[in-house]
Amino acid sequence: SQVYADNERSASEGEARLDALERLADIDEQRILVWIERAGVALRRGELEAAESFARRALLAAQRCGDAALVQRGQITLFEVLTGADRAQEALVLGEACLGWMTDQVETEWRRNFHGALAILYDNTGQLAKCVAHNELARQLTEKTDFTNLSVVASNLCCAYGEAGRLTQAVSAGLESLRSASLLEGGLANTGVTHLNLAAVGTSLGRYREALHWSDVAEQLLAESAPGGVALAEAHRAKCHLHLGQQARATQLMAKIDANPVAVLTARVRLHLLACALGRERRQDTRAHVEAGLALLKGRTRVDLHEHLLIERALTLSPADALTELAEIRARAQRHEATGCVLETQMRCAQLALELDPELAREHALQALRTAEQCGLIASYKGELWLHAARALFAAGDEAGAITVLQRAIDWVQVTVRDHVPSEFRESFLHRNPTNAALRALAAKHRLSSA
Repeated sequence: SQVYADNERSASEGEARLDALERLADIDEQRILVWIERAGVALRRGELEAAESFARRALLAAQRCGDAALVQRGQITLFEVLTGADRAQEALVLGEACLGWMTDQVETEWRRNFHGALAILYDNTGQLAKCVAHNELARQLTEKTDFTNLSVVASNLCCAYGEAGRLTQAVSAGLESLRSASLLEGGLANTGVTHLNLAAVGTSLGRYREALHWSDVAEQLLAESAPGGVALAEAHRAKCHLHLGQQARATQLMAKIDANPVAVLTARVRLHLLACALGRERRQDTRAHVEAGLALLKGRTRVDLHEHLLIERALTLSPADALTELAEIRARAQRHEATGCVLETQMRCAQLALELDPELAREHALQALRTAEQCGLIASYKGELWLHAARALFAAGDEAGAITVLQRAIDWVQVTVRDHVPSEFRESFLHRNPTNAALRALAAKHRLSSA
């Protein structure tokens, strides 16, 4: 989840100030500036129709005046409004048109907000390389002492890095966001989204104790400010519990999300992804959940969730058909440098190709292991990569390579259970996480210590 910077003044104070300014305005240029400000206030209050009306009024008046600087401000404002209204394609056309004149001559604050908003659009349309680049530009344009915007930009970077599979960088950015927020009046009260982002990447990294803490804090912070987001915190916690071998706890959380009438769209889609993961563990048919998730996203721009559902759908097909589908998903992900998604497809290809051709499975496994040097899995449990890679290498006769991968997996599980798993979940993590159980069995078969 990515967020916008908030105005330093409260909405009521800003509106009173703008009323006074509009009464005092006696030339078009002054009125245009007031309308631009009104559009921003309306946008932050969620009054999208009013925001668009003020933005278009300001832009039209600026074009009549022929004032290039005001036209630019009007374009940026309308761009931000369309972005906030989730009208991604319209906003992208306008935003990319603004890039040509978005230079050092434009005020730093406007440039920062512009690049931050453009990053959100690229995120929602699955263009992760551009999303990360524009978030990094927004970060560069944020003063080190501007803790309000520094917290927001760093939180957005946490989200962008996380979706790209750059998980360690994501955690660093998220913690930077929290540090900045702690220096503001009110402290961490507005960091619910940041804690959501950290919970997601913490789970992917296997930092389960921290991930559970972050999801708990996110739920507490969002309970009053954004109740629909509570379900997303529960979804992240449920995924964490699945990794920990706590299927009953995960199922209870999934039931809460399902019964929540105000659960945000992303939480409801993630509910179906969780159901797919749990269904695969239990060897159940997951096609109904895949289709339900895709139906929720129809007409939406959450490409990342859409691609993960398509990966789940591929896993319901025959191995040959699945490999074809996964190749198409991987090609799209590579175009946008969504390396986390690329890694997911490579791992699944190694898993499925094993039923067709051990040498092909080995090739996919080696590709996945190379990609994993740059990024991490973002949808699946980290240990799955090593399990499927080791099985593929053993099947292809590469025993030395397989032993190396298997030993790495066993070492990681041991360190993780010692340092990152709450004591009450250590037994289930080792024995009821099906991947860990399979890794231990494979290690025993090849006389590797997994104690």
